[in-house]
Amino acid sequence: MTTDIVVIDNFIPKRQFDVIKHYFTYTCQWLYAPTVLPVNDPRTNPNDLTDQQFVNVLFYAYQGVRNLKGMDIMMPVLERLKVTIVARIKANLQVWTPEVREREFHVDYDYGNMTAIYYLNTCNGYTLFQDGQKCESVENRICIFPGSKWHCGTTTSNTKNRMVVNINYWPNRPESGQPNLDQIIGDLDKT
Repeated sequence: MTTDIVVIDNFIPKRQFDVIKHYFTYTCQWLYAPTVLPVNDPRTNPNDLTDQQFVNVLFYAYQGVRNLKGMDIMMPVLERLKVTIVARIKANLQVWTPEVREREFHVDYDYGNMTAIYYLNTCNGYTLFQDGQKCESVENRICIFPGSKWHCGTTTSNTKNRMVVNINYWPNRPESGQPNLDQIIGDLDKT
């Protein structure tokens, strides 16, 4: 990975991870989204039968907390990331497809924020970046990168689903400028 993408395995202690995984696997109420990108996005193909996912929005900046239980359960991850301001936290569940399908490249938010993708299960799906870099889906792994970086997710073909939690955040106040990734890594190493 280049210096603008950080991948950390075993991001939180196993006991804390097991609580998070259990919640999203057995308790979480998922909502069906008939497309991965917004319905009005011109890249959405209504004829693509695999263009669907299940989501659970934990937090939107303009709406506040939408899933209090999910937010509570995700606190070990948010604390380790040193999140101070959240734009959005959303869990995504991609269902099995016969072959791994790459979704459309996109940017979640580009306001000097960071994006972290927290992987809830191990499968042959991945996060792909427009420059060709790839982060494999490994449970309790986190992939951190600038919010301006184009990326896409995939389906999986070797498990029932691929689950991730996508966190768009600022580890420091946005008026201080683009977060320094070396500083973020240094802060993570201290925890």
